[in-house]
Amino acid sequence: MVEVNSHLAPERAALAGDGATDERALMLTIVDNAGVTRVRSVPARRAKHVARVGAGLAPSYVVFAVDDQITSTPGFDTPSGNMRLVPDLASGVALSQPSGWIWAPADQHDEAMHVMPTCQRSTLKRLVASASTMEVSFRMAFELEFTLCHPDGRAIHEGPSHGLRALLEVEEFAASLFDALSEQGVKVEQLHPEHGAGQFELSVEAGSPIEAADRHVLLRLTIGRVARQHGLRASFAPAVFPGAVGNGCHLHFSTWRDGQNLQAGGDGPEGMSGPGMALAAGVLNHLPDFLAIYAPSVVSYERLQPGRFAGAFTCWGRENREAALRFIRGSTTDSTNIELKVVDGASNPYLVASAVVAAALDGLSNDLRLPPPLQDDPAIIEGERSHPGLRRLPADLGESIAAFERSALTRATLGDSLYEAFLAVRRLEWQTFGDVELSEALDRHRWQYG
Repeated sequence: MVEVNSHLAPERAALAGDGATDERALMLTIVDNAGVTRVRSVPARRAKHVARVGAGLAPSYVVFAVDDQITSTPGFDTPSGNMRLVPDLASGVALSQPSGWIWAPADQHDEAMHVMPTCQRSTLKRLVASASTMEVSFRMAFELEFTLCHPDGRAIHEGPSHGLRALLEVEEFAASLFDALSEQGVKVEQLHPEHGAGQFELSVEAGSPIEAADRHVLLRLTIGRVARQHGLRASFAPAVFPGAVGNGCHLHFSTWRDGQNLQAGGDGPEGMSGPGMALAAGVLNHLPDFLAIYAPSVVSYERLQPGRFAGAFTCWGRENREAALRFIRGSTTDSTNIELKVVDGASNPYLVASAVVAAALDGLSNDLRLPPPLQDDPAIIEGERSHPGLRRLPADLGESIAAFERSALTRATLGDSLYEAFLAVRRLEWQTFGDVELSEALDRHRWQYG
């Protein structure tokens, strides 16, 4: 038998291995540089074999754009070659019924079975290991927003925001989603209607950075499956309808040392410790540098605007939903955390977590200091003369690309190969969609993610 993650799915922990029937199957996924989830599937009887040798995929998927255009970068400029997707069966989850499927995240290897430098999941593993050498660990959770639609694309509800009426429109879907996630071992914290038409938000428990990113992929897969079972469609795109608020994918994180939450129990602002402040300051300081990772799509910037609780300014504040970093004092010191609000549904969760870890560690290494917290709406504050460090984040993908290129930390974080591939995809998408009418751009992105 090949074991799947017993923590995530304790009651369905056995994945049939060699000799099993074809009635059960394994799907293995990666998330590419366009934020699109790519998949391979094999019969479950081949799971152990595929875990040794991988499943083949063209290496050109490293430079695929959101609309399946292909760009190029050194090492990914021919149709030749092969990559091997190697499933992490220990992180696999038996999907809820009715299903014959097991899902597992995969790492990207080359034909010699070496980890490829462009593997986003392996990049995150490397950065988590670097944090460990500095005696720092992270707890993370992605808070996922999505828009439920009828098959013809109409929103399933028209509000009101956080309204009971909106939830009752999808009562059966919501109950099925709770059941599915429980069966898969995912602990849900809450589900509620959000501000936009058809929009909902799902919060789950925190885990390690790898667990959080893997779980995010599983959440989108599960939401999509359950939606289809109820005759619905789910969109995770940053913007779905013109003029409406978009779908965020807020990252909640806290930093830890020796079992203590560094965002709590100290004598700094809001009770942060000195190292906790430096780690948070690193994330804040490098927000413009990594925005192309956090908000990587042309339509991301339809969402990332003042007045939409998207965090369009470089500031932090206690429970300030217009700040890019929202400090949340939990009911206990263990639950105190920081919410990074700029992240959206077009992002690759492994790269998002990697960027946060890298930026935080840079803050700790350089003993960066947080500016004073801001409790006002940053849109009414007049720049740095009124509040230290306050500035508007890049307003479109072109500006984000420029900030990404100016930063030495972005290349150091991703490594040369992944950096060049990611940048090539961003440039192609900006070239393709930068001048396209908003309604057409939304149509081209609405169903691409998850």
